[in-house]
Amino acid sequence: MSRASFCVMPRTLMHEMPDEWQSKMAELLAEYDATFDRSALHDCKVMAVRKNGKFTSWPDWLLQYRRPDVAAINSIRAKPCDECGKLEHECPCIDEMISAVSAQR
Repeated sequence: MSRASFCVMPRTLMHEMPDEWQSKMAELLAEYDATFDRSALHDCKVMAVRKNGKFTSWPDWLLQYRRPDVAAINSIRAKPCDECGKLEHECPCIDEMISAVSAQR
């Protein structure tokens, strides 16, 4: 877990995850809902903010989960490693490259 106070994930992108991932997430969210009575907590509103801190609007494609813009979604999708074909977070190649550089020193 990060040190962020909240976790916000766009529904459009969550919907593009594999069905197995979506099922696990649904189960975890149901468990979360069953664990806490949040009725006394305030509602939350998510705002889009640029890197300079100024408010902006969300891109339309991110809000249209019923009609996803696959090209826009794919433009931000992690690309597989050229060496092993795995995505960055599961790619062993970076560890191998670091080991090789360390061994040369």
